[in-house]
Amino acid sequence: MDYIVVGGGIAGLTAACELAGAGGARVTVYEQSRKLGGRGGTETRDGFSLNHGPHALYRNGIAHRTFTEWKVRVAGRVPRLKGDAYAVLGGGLFAFPADPVRLLTSGLFRGLEKWSAARAFQWLMGDTPKASATVSDWLDEKFGVRERPSRARLFLEALFRVSTYSNALDTMSARAALQQVRFATKNGVLYLDGGWQMIVAGLADRAASLGVRVETGAAVERVESGRVRVAGRDVVCDGVVLAVTPDAVESLTGVRMAGLAPGLTQIRAACLDLAMKSLPRQAAVFALGMDTPFYFSRHSATARLAPEGAHLVHVAKYLRTGERAQREELERFADLAMPAWRQHSTFARYLPELAVTHAVVTPAGRPGVDALNLPGVTMAGDWVGAEGMLVDGAVASARAAARKIMSAPAQERKFAAA
Repeated sequence: MDYIVVGGGIAGLTAACELAGAGGARVTVYEQSRKLGGRGGTETRDGFSLNHGPHALYRNGIAHRTFTEWKVRVAGRVPRLKGDAYAVLGGGLFAFPADPVRLLTSGLFRGLEKWSAARAFQWLMGDTPKASATVSDWLDEKFGVRERPSRARLFLEALFRVSTYSNALDTMSARAALQQVRFATKNGVLYLDGGWQMIVAGLADRAASLGVRVETGAAVERVESGRVRVAGRDVVCDGVVLAVTPDAVESLTGVRMAGLAPGLTQIRAACLDLAMKSLPRQAAVFALGMDTPFYFSRHSATARLAPEGAHLVHVAKYLRTGERAQREELERFADLAMPAWRQHSTFARYLPELAVTHAVVTPAGRPGVDALNLPGVTMAGDWVGAEGMLVDGAVASARAAARKIMSAPAQERKFAAA
């Protein structure tokens, strides 16, 4: 069998490994850029390892299970929120309530607010929302619709944003979002030494060991059932996995994505990376906005991402659809969490519109791997399939897309015209 994977990011490399791992298949990956990894790549600058925004690998997710199964190295550690972690409300810093005990002792909540926050924490851990409910619907049901949200509600909204990397609470599935929050709070996440290029390199090594052929700088021009046009030539195959963006799928196949997923909306964030030669005396490790969608985290406190004695900090703003951020907004949030940081900074990198994911999980779900209805052509990515968010969605859909092709009846696979 001859299979083709279009796209050399984490989803594409995962699909290639799944196809080749079945044994006997010849697999080729075409990646249009000169480097593998896509948004999973890492830039190295002056000894600092810069991911495309703050990345975390959920230890309960299918991605981590898959990498463990395949012996793809993911060296890193779990961040611990201690006394230098803060919730930010009204411009003030409060001890971050990372667990029920600290929830009751934090100055973030006062009087009866502590009881309300403790009850909200129980909802996070044990409630099952209606399948049709968005996060906002679920929060309205629990707290009621008020002109001024309670601090407990603001706390939950902040947890949803940081766990899903999204500010689309009015369209996101409450069930999917709760699962993501539980992944974050129960088993935690990993920050990886050297950045996520470790995952890309590990998947590429596994693919090579399985005989996968990888062509970089190879722009695919057209995909049909049974053939792929790349660099002006037609390549006949038994199946194709499209591990690319929705726009690229539409361009390559001619299938209108709006008809498959009317709610397909890219989720974006603005990110300010701060490379620090040293730290100010009062520097937080973590800070999360309660009434604003901001995030601050010193990832180098957990993982090896900076030269000895130096530090790497991420500041992010989770954007609403159509919203644009100003760099000064992120700098002001950094001022709260790490005063006088400019005097200690080596360089800063600003990414004003970083693509977090190409689709939020709505109550209606996301397109299936075979939603194109093209024989022998499936899709994979963080915007495809029923399982997982972010990289977990990418890995889950990639494995499902590969299995779908391999399980197709012979008459559906052997569709290529002579």
